[in-house]
Amino acid sequence: KERPPDAEGNPYPSRDKCYIVVSESANSNKDLTVVYVKKIVLPAAGYNKETGQCDNQAGLLWDDFKAHSCKDVKDFCQSHDFLGVDIIPGGLTPEAQPLDKVINKVFKGYFRDLYDEYILNAPITEKGNPKPPSRQLLATWVVKAWDMIPEDLVRKSWTACGYQTEEQLCSKTQGQMVVWDENAIIKNLAEICGEDAVTHYRSEENDDETGFFDFLDEENDAEAEED
Repeated sequence: KERPPDAEGNPYPSRDKCYIVVSESANSNKDLTVVYVKKIVLPAAGYNKETGQCDNQAGLLWDDFKAHSCKDVKDFCQSHDFLGVDIIPGGLTPEAQPLDKVINKVFKGYFRDLYDEYILNAPITEKGNPKPPSRQLLATWVVKAWDMIPEDLVRKSWTACGYQTEEQLCSKTQGQMVVWDENAIIKNLAEICGEDAVTHYRSEENDDETGFFDFLDEENDAEAEED
């Protein structure tokens, strides 16, 4: 389908940058999980859908969200012999999932920066409320925020969780797993991304998994009241 711009002419990101899906409940589910694997994970692994072959081995490390371990998702993943899946036991995600331990906080901070920049100059509605950002803008901010996450930080976030590097895995004398403490994470964040990333990592606002987009809901509620 076409991706029309918003009323101000702001376009959606291109499809090679952002694959957009929605659900009626606004939550992920097993169908969206399969779409994610099919549209994001498999192409990234080098999967050729015409031949059904992949030159690389790929792995997924998921939390214990029900849709990750349900039969439909398991069957789809197991139909690709190059794709392995591991589920992190409940309660261990903050320590064993690289996204939760390091990357998500920094990403959320960058996203919030883009929102704050917008809201300072946002059009004002008849009741004096800032106009909520469009879906086109939100999708663009997601892409921009992720583009600000360096590949080196992604690699180091695995090390921060105690997973061994490729060099260690290939070594005959593999060392003991060492999980980084907060000081080690902050030191590497500062070296790789600078002090802004450290500030975002430390911010309690970016540590809330459930309420991160509440500030957007408040703006949308204000607009709904006007309508």
